[in-house]
Amino acid sequence: MIHPLVSKSFPDRQGLEAIIGGNWQSDEVVRKTMILLAFYRFWTELFLKGTEPEYAAKPYDGPRCIASINRLLLDASYPELYEGNPYDWIFLYASQDAYPLDAFRSFMREAYLNKMAPENALH
Repeated sequence: MIHPLVSKSFPDRQGLEAIIGGNWQSDEVVRKTMILLAFYRFWTELFLKGTEPEYAAKPYDGPRCIASINRLLLDASYPELYEGNPYDWIFLYASQDAYPLDAFRSFMREAYLNKMAPENALH
């Protein structure tokens, strides 16, 4: 379910720790980490500001999230989100859902379970 380009340099704990520690990481790792963190920051801030027990995205929130991520990427001299990029597509897809964080987590969970399924295991 996940394109090999996505899983190749998907943000992980070691990459994040290296970035925070000021250790060089590839531009791809840095860009992907920025996207992941900006996505979570945008949606969690809206969730925490809300008065409802369960936050549902408003129609204009998805485009605002994408614009926010793109602004951050451009400010750091990285390309904007592009739907043809398999990694970027995950965030573009989730941002269009009424429950973006749930959509992202659900997609990633399904991809992980599919990858770990016995028929996909190496023999």
